[in-house]
Amino acid sequence: MQPTGGIRPDLQAFFWLRVFPTSQTLSTPAHPRVTQTVSWQNVIMSETGKASSRSIFLWFPIVSISTYIGVLLSSSLGTILFRLRRNSYTASDDGDLELILSFIFLVSLFMGFGQWFVINTRIKRVHYWIPATIIGFLLGSIVYFFIFANMLLFLDVYYHRVISFMLVGMFAGICQCVSMKKKPSILIKWSLITGVGLAFGHWLALLVSNYTSNLFISWMFFSTAIGLITGIFAEPMIIRPKTENINQ
Repeated sequence: MQPTGGIRPDLQAFFWLRVFPTSQTLSTPAHPRVTQTVSWQNVIMSETGKASSRSIFLWFPIVSISTYIGVLLSSSLGTILFRLRRNSYTASDDGDLELILSFIFLVSLFMGFGQWFVINTRIKRVHYWIPATIIGFLLGSIVYFFIFANMLLFLDVYYHRVISFMLVGMFAGICQCVSMKKKPSILIKWSLITGVGLAFGHWLALLVSNYTSNLFISWMFFSTAIGLITGIFAEPMIIRPKTENINQ
């Protein structure tokens, strides 16, 4: 969808919309834990061992690819929904609403599916993970639009973009942990990790877009960052946390 400038600035900031051309075994820690620590590195090393490496090698490619597919399909779905309204692109209506809704639904659906697929190889009863991801994306979007977008008008649109993705990721992480009845400590950590994953991925995509006109490559970096960052912590926090007993 080509930019025409007819949409509110905060709506433009929410998602990086102007990106598509019109055409187209159980883990045991290596060393016993002696004291609690807030170090992310110690969490990984003490609680996962070799199993963490195995999980990330599965999580990283699957989640990255599935998220990327969701991003690509959101462009086509957004265009289809816009044309169903039998409108042509104008300064006041350039199809961004349809693209936002498509992005929220398809990216959350495919990212959630990729994560669920990996988790399901170790934990069989995770029926609500995918709908929880979709709900989290939706809640994060609503909170940004109706609260933070107006509160942060003094910030540059660039920061709005990063903040919007951070909020969406955090709400998605919260809903995912609630769906698996995780402890509050895990919920807080996982929500922050998911938020950072989406925000950093979006920032990286913006950075890459400055050096290439192929914005599909930029979104590839976005998806890769999400898969890598969430994959590093998926084993100790979601798939096999040491301090939780999960019914399989």
